[in-house]
Amino acid sequence: MVRIRQQILQIAPVDVPVFICGESGVGKEVVARMIHLRSKRRNQAFVKVNCAALPGELLESELFGFEQGAFTGAVRSKPGKFEMANKGTIFLDEIAGDEHALAGETTSRPAGSSVFAAGRAAPGGDRRARAGRKQTWMYMTR
Repeated sequence: MVRIRQQILQIAPVDVPVFICGESGVGKEVVARMIHLRSKRRNQAFVKVNCAALPGELLESELFGFEQGAFTGAVRSKPGKFEMANKGTIFLDEIAGDEHALAGETTSRPAGSSVFAAGRAAPGGDRRARAGRKQTWMYMTR
């Protein structure tokens, strides 16, 4: 536990992607929150997304949002989780599952890249930290 706390203190001030892994119940979200609370982004949003609870076909619109009319059934605009976490942290819990085609796409985006909602261009950015099938990514958005 002491080693984990030391690593949290070491990584928190650095603007880099963070990969957190471990079995269910070991405290990946606690570690992500501790990193967030000790980072420069501590006064910004911490948004958790349980990717395992979202069907693969809904994950993209949940993460990136959409504009009214972007697809059939989009009767109103909806901000994505990345937009909601603007300048804060987005915690992608269990994103590494095989059923999520976006897992590779969201975890391999270059730092500073933009996030776009379907039907609209919106500035974004990221700093990551991910927890997926026993792994997690947590993104610190810019």
